[in-house]
Amino acid sequence: MQTHARAKLEILVEAPIVRRISDLLTGQGVRNITILPVVAGTDASGDWAEIGVTDAFERRLLVCVCGPRPPPFHVDQLGKT
Repeated sequence: MQTHARAKLEILVEAPIVRRISDLLTGQGVRNITILPVVAGTDASGDWAEIGVTDAFERRLLVCVCGPRPPPFHVDQLGKT
């Protein structure tokens, strides 16, 4: 069996911008993207949890398996998609 080096990229984002990030990554050749719901966590502001009223504050985790290196990605590119 032959193995290949791959990079794993994980991006935690608010639900409303998932499609823009997914499109950006796909445009850079990433073909293996999984989007997972995130129900609770802790960040600099403290503990948080989804309340289900709107997706504006819900979060998603994008998990990507890329080539040997992840594609160049910068938050400024989001406004260009």
